[in-house]
Amino acid sequence: LGQISVSALASSQKTIGGAVDVVYPILPEKLEFYGEGGVDSLHQTIYTLGVFFPQILQKYKADLSMEYSYRGQFGSSIDFDLHLPLGRRFTGLFTLSKPGANSWRPGIGIMAKY
Repeated sequence: LGQISVSALASSQKTIGGAVDVVYPILPEKLEFYGEGGVDSLHQTIYTLGVFFPQILQKYKADLSMEYSYRGQFGSSIDFDLHLPLGRRFTGLFTLSKPGANSWRPGIGIMAKY
């Protein structure tokens, strides 16, 4: 079965935004679809559609997702994200993003657990 959630966010400027989130396993344990849609605290339309691969997470402890997102004046973006464990205390983050009509942009980072 899938999941549905509703969220709300209030900003320091006393504006409110909200969204509805949906997660649905297309192929249980192998491929999940997720989506989110709503309005942010600046009253801009937001939505995201993506896929996640739980089997990769279970087998390799790596988190891989691909998504298309849109946020008002910022426009659309296509993103690939990979979180990969690097030993017991670190996680690597590798991204590839295409914001709107711009070129693909790679990204790399590291997170430490303490």
